[in-house]
Amino acid sequence: MKRTLSDRINKVCKKYNVISFDIFDTLLKRDVLYPKDIFYFVEKLYKFQKQLTCFEFVNRRIKAEKVAKEKSDFEEVTLEEIYSEMNLDDLTKRSLMKLELEVERNFLIANAEIKKVFDYCKNNKKKIYITSDMYLPKWFIEKILADNGYNGYTKLFLSNEYRVTKKTGNLFKVFLESEGVDAKDVLHIGDSRYSDLFSPRKVGIRGYYIKRKQCNTLYLRKGIEKDIMEQTALYSFINNRISFIMDRNIRLGYEVLGPILWSYCGWLHKASLDSGAKIWFAARDMFCFKKAYEILYGEENNYNNFEYVYISRKSLRPLYASVTGNILNSCDIFPRDKYSISQIAKYMGYGIEDINNSGSVDIFEKKYIARNLIKYKELENILNSDKIIEAEKCKSSLAKQYLEKKGLFTQDIILADVGWHGTTQFILQKIQKELVGKERVCGYYLGDLEGTCKRVGKGNAHMLYFDENSNSMFSKGTMLFEALIAATHGTTISYRKYNGDIEPVLAKGNQVESCIAKIQEGALKFVKDYKESIIADFIDISPEFSMMAFEQLVEKPRREELDRLGRVVYDDNGQYMLAMPKSYIKYIFNPKQLLKDLKYAPWRIGFIYKLFKLRLPYGKIYKMLRNVSGKKA
Repeated sequence: MKRTLSDRINKVCKKYNVISFDIFDTLLKRDVLYPKDIFYFVEKLYKFQKQLTCFEFVNRRIKAEKVAKEKSDFEEVTLEEIYSEMNLDDLTKRSLMKLELEVERNFLIANAEIKKVFDYCKNNKKKIYITSDMYLPKWFIEKILADNGYNGYTKLFLSNEYRVTKKTGNLFKVFLESEGVDAKDVLHIGDSRYSDLFSPRKVGIRGYYIKRKQCNTLYLRKGIEKDIMEQTALYSFINNRISFIMDRNIRLGYEVLGPILWSYCGWLHKASLDSGAKIWFAARDMFCFKKAYEILYGEENNYNNFEYVYISRKSLRPLYASVTGNILNSCDIFPRDKYSISQIAKYMGYGIEDINNSGSVDIFEKKYIARNLIKYKELENILNSDKIIEAEKCKSSLAKQYLEKKGLFTQDIILADVGWHGTTQFILQKIQKELVGKERVCGYYLGDLEGTCKRVGKGNAHMLYFDENSNSMFSKGTMLFEALIAATHGTTISYRKYNGDIEPVLAKGNQVESCIAKIQEGALKFVKDYKESIIADFIDISPEFSMMAFEQLVEKPRREELDRLGRVVYDDNGQYMLAMPKSYIKYIFNPKQLLKDLKYAPWRIGFIYKLFKLRLPYGKIYKMLRNVSGKKA
């Protein structure tokens, strides 16, 4: 088992009685890529508070620090001395200094690995000192350390208090002389090669260097633009907090699924505010999204303008067939495949004994293209048996009552759903048009795979991540995504009357894999953490950023995710494991079986990856196979 950073440092700490720690990027991490990025948020906060459209702070603050150091007779300057070099009135200086401290406080978090080292030293009765070059006031540093669990150290040595720095080695001299300790007994830990490794050696102290940038994320690594503040701050926020999470699946949910929940819910909320429409979170795919929306906007909306609605193509089919006047219009809910009459009846909720049986063997052997049932006139008589007609009337009536109770016929509705083909919205619109004369449903989707806008009308569907014309890697992982957000309950089959009310009848729910439950837990934890952070006041999570980690998971999964998620069962008119190929040796002798298994694999890139076990550009390979087979990539 690979040893962690804290394990390696603790092993060295055993040899020393006195341990000294640096502060920034050692004991504490900032939620920004560079220290100067803090000034960017100070400027934004100040302009927001003062309602200013123009106030340049960042460059002035950087220049003021440089000038203060050049003028000073000491090795270190104070925050007050820095601000004295800014050409501002006293009130503005005080306001900005206060804001800088506030932003620093909110952007600082304990470094998880070094916190373990600190606690190890504390528990093993080591004498702990904190030695750092810093212009921020001592009282502020002491409070931040305490707030992040750093208590029990002997003394804090700050360069701005003693006016000498670690960089020159003089702060270490002050520390040794003041405390009367032998340099050979001291180990100093920090993130600067010069100030924390070479400078301590000048006075005989051993330095232990740790890398300033520690990548803790699993997939949120590539694609981050270092010159885009919003991306670097968000990455730092996730990277710093994910190190406290031990469970790999919770970590996966935190970085991969959490930003998607946030981004989508914010987009949806704005649409609801702008339109005044009620949000329907469609069961089952929007189970996690509704939970996230409650966390973010539940109190604000008082739960009156959004609801989790139990609808499915299957539960809406009888009413849709009724209002359109033909049971064969049920074809609009079917997957794209061929089925026998017995399979069609079963999908509609009936047995073979319920149909008008002509006795012809051909009826049972023939396969029908499910999406084209309307073209097979003989089916109308077969399906319109007395028993089915009566059952359809009852199912249709109950579905209508359920939708009426939820406001479909009296309110404008935002249908929140994953998307892909927009079938549910199409059915709801048809029902509305036939019963109340107008369509009042607008779909808000993650993406469109084929023909949604054409089916529901231009302007009636909006996509957050991709449309049918884009080549997004997200679109190659739609079934993997559905598995990650799976609800615990089954699909909505129909409706029933119970105690005078209409309620959904649900299929038996699949046992949600423990890894999926943990992934969802991590995703919702991210939503809570980000909501409580000051960064959320200034940076909304863009669609481009939010899907970065998921696209990396789709295209370049690690072995751990292939093993865990590959075994997860995906239910789509049959149960299939996400990515579980047979031995490639078997496929050598039976290539047709490979094409068949690949066709039905929900996570096809993962399937190829797990089959060949090599790091190759599987996204491109999959696209090539799609092109060879004549399908749109």
